[in-house]
Order: sequence, then structure tokens, then C-alpha cells
Amino acid sequence: MYLERGTLYGTALSLAEESAFAVGLDLEARFRDAGTRLAAERTVTRVAFVQGDGGRLPFKGESFDLVLSHSVIEHVSSAEGYLGECHRVLRRGGVLYLSTAPFLSLAGAHLPRLLVPVPLHILVGRPAAFRLFRFLARRAPWALREKKEANTFVALAEQGREKEDDLKQRVTVRRLSEWIRRAGFRALREERHVTGFFRRALPGPLRRWMEDTPWAQDVMIGHIQCVLEKP
Repeated sequence: MYLERGTLYGTALSLAEESAFAVGLDLEARFRDAGTRLAAERTVTRVAFVQGDGGRLPFKGESFDLVLSHSVIEHVSSAEGYLGECHRVLRRGGVLYLSTAPFLSLAGAHLPRLLVPVPLHILVGRPAAFRLFRFLARRAPWALREKKEANTFVALAEQGREKEDDLKQRVTVRRLSEWIRRAGFRALREERHVTGFFRRALPGPLRRWMEDTPWAQDVMIGHIQCVLEKP
């Protein structure tokens, strides 16, 4: 049995075809409803889409063999509580696939990209960068690389609304490792992917040294993938 947190409809539906049952969970009802409609259209029966809070999962303990969490942990109010809930609903020997990105990286910041690639959140701090992106979304959306279809700053600005900062956890490489340890998981595998700019710009020895250096690694690493087991 499989649980997906932060619902990606296609993933849940695909895994439902290969497992006894799959559950997709998201905080917003619109994702639950859209997933349910899509499952009906595809006549997939071994799947359910549920609205719920990742910090208080509406499932009994040891209900799932696999939990998939993609870019969710940075948006929850308590990272340790979130991982604790993943641990609780997994059976012994069950696996959590967890992916995220350090908040100082371009991917982990969850901010739009300028046409000229400048890391504003590093240069002026996240609050100032966030306010500037909201201003640009209203007054100069042409200065942003992503269009409204992939840019909620612009999409909301066109509706007369402002984007709220939903990045609640400041993920770092070391902090993530500590959260995982405290939750009681055993790491089976971890991959840290350095962004293309740093792979191209830095000599190998210098890049490898910086990858192990606090702060520098949180800027350079754009994606972390972990496969974690509940002992």
C-alpha cells in the first residue's frame, strides 16, 4: 500500500496500477477532487485521493509500505512532526522517498527566476527578494523568466491578489540529516545534485570541497533525494 503526500495525480495513478492500493493526500480539496475525477476518467479503482494535513495524517499506524514525499517538507509547519507522521504510518521495513532542496539554492528558494540570473534571495535576503518579486509580478512580469502558467506570482497578480510566502522550513543539508535521524529513519540512500552552473564553473577538487562546506553546499546543491527505511 502506497501513500503520496503533496499529490501528483499521474504518479499516484501509475502506482495504483502496480500496487494493492494507492492514496494521494494534499492539504487542498481542489487537488483531492481533481485526482478523483481523473481516476474515474481512467477507470482506475485501486486509488483514493484524500484531503488532509501532513502533520496529522488521517490514517492508522503502520498502514503503508511506501510513502512518497516530493517537495513537501519545506512547506509544513513542523519538519520533525511531518517526518514523525511518515514514520508512524509506515510498516516496519517500509520506505519513505523524500526529496527537497536547500532553501538557499535557486530551486529550494521557490522563487521566480529573473531573465538575468541573479540570486536575489542571497544578495538581499528572502523577505526583500520576495517583496521585489511580488512588485515585478504586478508591474514588470516581462522581467521574469517563467510565464504565469508556471509562475504563481504572476498568475495571482493578474487576479489582483498577492502571493503569500509558503516556504515554512529553512532546509539545509545538515538540518535535514538531523531531522531524519530524530524521526527514527535509517538512510538507505542519499543523493545530492549540484546545480549545472557550479558543475560547469568550478574545478572538480574545489567543487567537492565546497559540497562538504556548510552554507556553500546549501547554495550549490539544488536537489536532495533520500530513500529512508523504518527499522
